[in-house]
Order: sequence, then C-alpha cells, then structure tokens
Amino acid sequence: MKRTKKSGFGKTLIIGSLLGLAGFGYFNYKPEEKANINTNNIANFQKVQIVQPISQLENALNQDQIQESIASISNEGLKLIKESEGFRTRKYLDAAGKPTIGYGHLIKDGENLEEIDEAYAENLLREDVSTAENAIKRYVKVPINQNQYDALTSFVFNLGSKNFENSNLRKKLNSGDYTGASEELTRWVYAGGRKLKGLETRREKERKLFLRN
Repeated sequence: MKRTKKSGFGKTLIIGSLLGLAGFGYFNYKPEEKANINTNNIANFQKVQIVQPISQLENALNQDQIQESIASISNEGLKLIKESEGFRTRKYLDAAGKPTIGYGHLIKDGENLEEIDEAYAENLLREDVSTAENAIKRYVKVPINQNQYDALTSFVFNLGSKNFENSNLRKKLNSGDYTGASEELTRWVYAGGRKLKGLETRREKERKLFLRN
C-alpha cells in the first residue's frame, strides 16, 4: 500500500512498493494544486530513485536473522574448540610451524608471550573466538542454527577468516547446499603439507555438529 507525504519543495514523496521494488520516488506538482495521483497508473509517475535493491534487503535480513537468533558461540561449541586445541602454558610451534600459546592462540608480532596462566589463556581464547564469529556473521548469507554456527566458528578459529572466505565450503553454504558444505569441512585436514590425524578428528566432530538438528 502506498502512502503520500507532501514535502516543502512542491513535491510528493511516494513511499511504498512500485513494480515489486521497495524504494522512494518523487513526483512533481505545483504547491497550489491539489495532489491527484492515480496510483493505479504508475506509468504516469516519474520515479527518480530506488534505494536498497531487494537483494540488499534480503542480505540484511539474513544477517539480522543470524545476529538476533544466535548471540554467540554456545558452551558446547567453546568446549569443542578447547578440547581440539588443548592448553599450553608455554609458547610452542604448531603443526604449521607458527608460534602458539594457550588454547591455540597464534602469537602476533609484538606480543611478548612466553608463558601464561589459564586465566590469561581464557581471555585470549575469547578474543580469538570473537574474531571467528565476526567472520561467520560477515560471510554467511543464509540462515544457520546454533550447532552450525558453533561448528563453523570452530572451523574458522582453526583455519582463519581468509581461508573461510575463499573456501568452497562458504560458497556451497551460501548457495543453500548445507550437506555439501558439511562435506567440505572434512577436506581441511592438512597442515604443513601433511595430513594430520588430529585435524581429521576435529573436522569430523565439526561435521557431525553441523548436521545435528
């Protein structure tokens, strides 16, 4: 249904749906004249601007659905990450040869971390999980449930946002192929050029969690 509002510039603002598109249109008329617009004859209207195409609105709705229905990773998802990463108080090199500490925290340039306690490791974990969650909310364009959200967060925590962004997993998921996306999880089992049993176990846990109702 369309609504009209008289503006101070001698124009009528039409707010509504024209030809199936949401947007705004301005139509000229003289201020002293009574606006007499036949809304059944849209061919007489001069639409000058359409804002927020339907595709953009759909994407926004998808993101709202993810963000509103799932506030953050669940305790089960967090447990999966902690068990998969393990806890180390001292700095070590991970399977890819990168300096790591705590619950799989990759030590960044400028971080002088040689030894930490569990409380500090928990803080680092929360920060790293938040980074992974932001990637999920940024790149996933379809509705997902809590289990799928947790599985994907574990995956991104382990592999990084860039790998997820460029993955076939994300492409299949956003095309609506949830089963295909779950199968893509199990392909990411290599580190340092080697297939690792630990990664196979983790990916299988993520796959099962992803498919759980």
